[in-house]
Amino acid sequence: MVKNETIDSAFVVIDYDLHHSDLKHDKDKANKCCIYHATRGKIKSKDYYQYSLKKLSRSQISSILKENSSLSKKDIQQRHKNFLIEYPTGELTDDEFVGELQKLYKDGNSSNYYDYLFATNDKDRSGTIGFSELMSVVALTSIGNADNVEKRLSLIFQIIDRNEKNGINFQQLVKFIEVFTALVKGEAAVNTANIKVIVKRMFKMFKKNAEDEQLSKEEFMNCCTQKYKEIGCAFLPDIPVNIPANSKWTQNGVTIAGGHGGGYATNQLHWPYGLFIDDDQTVVIADYGNDRIMQWKNGNTTNGQVVAGGKGQGDGLHQLDRPTDVLIDKETDSLIICDQRNERVVRWSRRSGTTQGEILIDNIKCDGVAMDEQRYLYVSDWEKHEVRRYQLGEKNGTLVAGGNGRGDELNQLNWPTYLFVDRDHSVYVSDKRNHRVMKWVEGAKEGIVVAGGQGAGNALAQLGSHSGVFVDTLGTLYVADEGNHRVMRWTQEDKKQGTVVVGGNGRGAGANQFVFPVGLSFDRECNLYVVDAGNARVQRFSIK
Repeated sequence: MVKNETIDSAFVVIDYDLHHSDLKHDKDKANKCCIYHATRGKIKSKDYYQYSLKKLSRSQISSILKENSSLSKKDIQQRHKNFLIEYPTGELTDDEFVGELQKLYKDGNSSNYYDYLFATNDKDRSGTIGFSELMSVVALTSIGNADNVEKRLSLIFQIIDRNEKNGINFQQLVKFIEVFTALVKGEAAVNTANIKVIVKRMFKMFKKNAEDEQLSKEEFMNCCTQKYKEIGCAFLPDIPVNIPANSKWTQNGVTIAGGHGGGYATNQLHWPYGLFIDDDQTVVIADYGNDRIMQWKNGNTTNGQVVAGGKGQGDGLHQLDRPTDVLIDKETDSLIICDQRNERVVRWSRRSGTTQGEILIDNIKCDGVAMDEQRYLYVSDWEKHEVRRYQLGEKNGTLVAGGNGRGDELNQLNWPTYLFVDRDHSVYVSDKRNHRVMKWVEGAKEGIVVAGGQGAGNALAQLGSHSGVFVDTLGTLYVADEGNHRVMRWTQEDKKQGTVVVGGNGRGAGANQFVFPVGLSFDRECNLYVVDAGNARVQRFSIK
């Protein structure tokens, strides 16, 4: 090959196959993969391989956006910029790729999962992983990317069926779930016996023998997305789980946090309010009366851990004053807290050693917080009787519900408290003093009554002074009916009245009773968690 030699030809291109067998090492690619072009009589060469690694084309951005629906074009460009700062060559070595997986799953073991992911996502067969290929891995594995579930499960099938036999057997499925569980939750969480039960169930659905038959891609997709979505959670932890409308829960709850009377010790709570359930069943609680956020790990019901505040009532960045709600931002591994009496929304990192938070929004009489999959923050303001949506870093926000003064018209709210945002960005608002739950479709000028609205009372069509709300992917609504000491359910088919799910047995401290239930949520296994504020405890009710 001749470089920088003057010739009379208008244009000359010498192409070299990037996948040529001679290209066994990175230095071979750099030396042999060149493109030559003529400019004003000079032949100039460009290292096409290295150039392509560092350039992010429009088609690549478009592809990444399709796979990572929660990211914006600006997010991708910034990630690419940061990627090149950390990896100037534009490529990841084996160890670097494992390190990137470890960033996605901080508590897990990513080394085994590497083998599965690398072969599938090395799209150009170069033996390395570039930025766009890494973003496919992020889309596939990142908790919180709940969109494109079928596409992601299709990639999972390809990973398991590495030999392209168009079918996967019992042992392949068991091995994958073992490795995936270790990635997400750590080696200690791997329970091979339980995994085998799940896989046997998959084969049983299609009346197949698990010992010598295989599941096709269609069968795999069907049982993960249509028949039993809880099976899909074994492959993707954030796959949406529909709670069947006729589901029932044990009527006696089990105390998983607090329950030792109101107090300040680490095994106690004092008027707990909102809560958030992480994917590993870690429970984070706004301990209102103790001016702190408490965390209880799954399996440890004895003592909790103070993860924010707990330094006395005050307005310092290391303090909280009557926090009412909390959520986990998984992208930044941080807590977002409604610090009510301080009239602000704050963020605290979950990293060990964090001693203070930062203010995200101030001068707001907040009561509830929620976040959608694009990481927009929703905050209720009980004084202005409105709900606003904020992009992180934004101070003013966009009005999404209420904002027309206090009242009971469809375009008004009266003391909005807890919130829920569904995948269509509709906002469900606990309209406390109107004794109703309102649904505000994105862009709507008024809301729709989806529960209550018949005045205060204990009839099935009524709510008392209610609090927490949760909506599943079928649109079924669950409400903590605080004043009536019960949890209610409203289905899409019957919006005129609800049914009692748990509680409703009078005010009390029994396992089937509450004293002012406030927050509620569900874990990935559809177990129900209720903050029993007056009894200073959190109760879990197992699905039957």
